[in-house]
Amino acid sequence: MGLPHYYQRQYERAIEHYREALEMDADFAQAHYYLDETLTLQGRFDEAVAAFRRVATAHLQQAQALEAFAHARAGRENEARQILRGLEELAGAKYISPYCLARIHAGLRDFEKAFAQLERGVAERACWMIFLRVDPFLDELRNDPRFTVLLDRVGFEA
Repeated sequence: MGLPHYYQRQYERAIEHYREALEMDADFAQAHYYLDETLTLQGRFDEAVAAFRRVATAHLQQAQALEAFAHARAGRENEARQILRGLEELAGAKYISPYCLARIHAGLRDFEKAFAQLERGVAERACWMIFLRVDPFLDELRNDPRFTVLLDRVGFEA
């Protein structure tokens, strides 16, 4: 129930639904994950960072990418870059989605690298590219003409 509100940027309403879900099942990892994402988007970075660690076992690369985003936006660039390096090293042993890496670069406001990772995601048909059109973590990229090109390449109308 929270996701439609989340994607409409109605974060307080989304949080209400995630918390209701967690009252029913305190171990529901997806509700924790989206609650944590929403806290980050509200600028509640310290609360979100602590929470991402709670869901890392179920959503390792996504949680780490969003923890890095939160660190970056909280002014802790070194911590964000440390997580980024860790994921890049892990990519030698297992698949790490360029979409997750793009989110970290967006958090660091390194938009050139974010676009490079999104281009990689399109080229390899990364599954999370389906969220490109609605992902609030990429909002700062939307006014760049390259974003419209990406949307078109993924098959979305701009």
